[in-house]
Amino acid sequence: MKATACLLAAIALLCDSIAARKSYLVKEEHKGMIPNVGATSYPYEKFYENFDDSLFVYYQAKLAAAWEWNQVMEENQDAYPDVYHLTLDIIFKQSAYFSPVFNFPRLIYLEPVLNVEEFTVGYKVDIAKFWIYPDRTDLLCFSSMFKISDRTILNTLIMRFQECYKTLWNCIYNLDNWSSEDAKYFENCSQSSKTTITTFEKEWEEETFGVMGSDDDDILRTGSNCTPGTGFWPFFIGDLQTSFTNNLLHYVAGKSGYGNK
Repeated sequence: MKATACLLAAIALLCDSIAARKSYLVKEEHKGMIPNVGATSYPYEKFYENFDDSLFVYYQAKLAAAWEWNQVMEENQDAYPDVYHLTLDIIFKQSAYFSPVFNFPRLIYLEPVLNVEEFTVGYKVDIAKFWIYPDRTDLLCFSSMFKISDRTILNTLIMRFQECYKTLWNCIYNLDNWSSEDAKYFENCSQSSKTTITTFEKEWEEETFGVMGSDDDDILRTGSNCTPGTGFWPFFIGDLQTSFTNNLLHYVAGKSGYGNK
């Protein structure tokens, strides 16, 4: 009998351990489903956290530098060279993000977000050659300028509110929901769905300033604001169509009078 009692006690203890383990696992799974860190990949600092309440601050400020070369060759309607651009862009890309997340499920959820979308600040150098027909007084133009791309600042507020209910009267002769040992002030509470409010939004268009020369081909083609214009670098001017070396030799020979002998 004692052996049987010990065996039953061991089985009961094992069952209790298994039940306790199952309860622990369910609680852990439930804890992982509480949205206390937000759905974002930004770096964050944790200022407060317990089982379901938390205060996190997400932030990021990015700055990147780059340079980029670009070449564009355009032809006119007769398939002759019209304009050639060689540009160098030195740019800085930047963006910023800041969002404190107050997550207190029994009270309120607040997530203000300040987002400065990525934009660029840079300096552009442009070398342009224009073919001028029919007299072929071709132009060589150097231009440079500072440029700021489109910018957008957006401030939003995401909120959730607590929703609770209490049964005031279940039966005319039964007031257990007020007077019993299991009576609660509120029988069930949950958070509302998220609501996003845009509190501030500002956009700026692309800006160009500090221009030397021009960023308008129509202006440069007239020779206005075009430096050095004509009369510079023989291989860019006139009706010279061969390689640099041959163009240079033809230019030197012409200036020395060899072409007239």
